[in-house]
Amino acid sequence: TYHWLKNSFNAAAKLNKKSYLNNIKTNVLIIGAANDGMVNNDYAKRAASHMPAGRYYDLKEAYHDVWTERERIRKVMWKEIDAFMAKKLAHKKEIKPNKPKNKPPKP
Repeated sequence: TYHWLKNSFNAAAKLNKKSYLNNIKTNVLIIGAANDGMVNNDYAKRAASHMPAGRYYDLKEAYHDVWTERERIRKVMWKEIDAFMAKKLAHKKEIKPNKPKNKPPKP
């Protein structure tokens, strides 16, 4: 069945609309591989630039699958992810769990 392919093209068409990207308020970090021979990173850079909380990071020396890159490249990737998360979470207050309003009945 080719329904997944139709959905892929529909999703890609949506992501090509600047107005759609401008409405994505979630913090988004897109990591691209600088030496990627399969993906044109210009599209990912453009997408990140149109998202209010979007960021693009170009992982130098990396090829297509950044998750299976050499250890030293993955360390750079994880350092960038950690820095992104720390920056985005720095302004958040410590989240405390809610206390239950009603106590459960005793057995």
